[in-house]
Amino acid sequence: MSAVLRDDALFHRIDGVPLTKAPVRALVFGLLAPLEGRQVIEVGSGSGGITATLAEAVGPRGRIWTLEPSPAALKVTEENLRRFSLAERVCLVGEAAPQGLASLPEVSRAFIGGHGPHLEAVIAALWEKLIDGGRLVLSAVLPETALTALAFLERLGPTGAWNVFPAQGKKLGPSWMFQGGNPAYLVWCDKESKKEEKP
Repeated sequence: MSAVLRDDALFHRIDGVPLTKAPVRALVFGLLAPLEGRQVIEVGSGSGGITATLAEAVGPRGRIWTLEPSPAALKVTEENLRRFSLAERVCLVGEAAPQGLASLPEVSRAFIGGHGPHLEAVIAALWEKLIDGGRLVLSAVLPETALTALAFLERLGPTGAWNVFPAQGKKLGPSWMFQGGNPAYLVWCDKESKKEEKP
């Protein structure tokens, strides 16, 4: 995990473009694992924290397609991928979901970090891109977003959720203190293999 989880301070940042903090990136990584050699779609890159984590984790045989409609966020994500020598593993798509998903291939893993005002439509379109046995993970900062996702996803497959309160350690003199971040909601759902119908 240490090769994938970079310190937040290593990322290029600009005002107004969020970065998913390291503890949440670690949890998303765990929920989507195993990732080596996988094909992944990400909706909403922000500063590219999750994008870089996924790109490192899929390795040279994997591929990430990242949708991000904000030119500013797309530029920051591109800068961070270049910074970590991961740009060749990611196809950046400057479009919003669900429209931007139409031309993308089927994948075994999907992540939603930013979705705009049409969350259910984004989930439905992304679900169609997910192969049987695949997993979709969503992160949110608002409880309403998590609850909307849960209500929709539990009709599709086995679903779970966490509400986490990350705090990062910081050296303070001879001791340590822990600075709390915003609470995060993580929701996931597995796409089960279709069972053959009996004649």
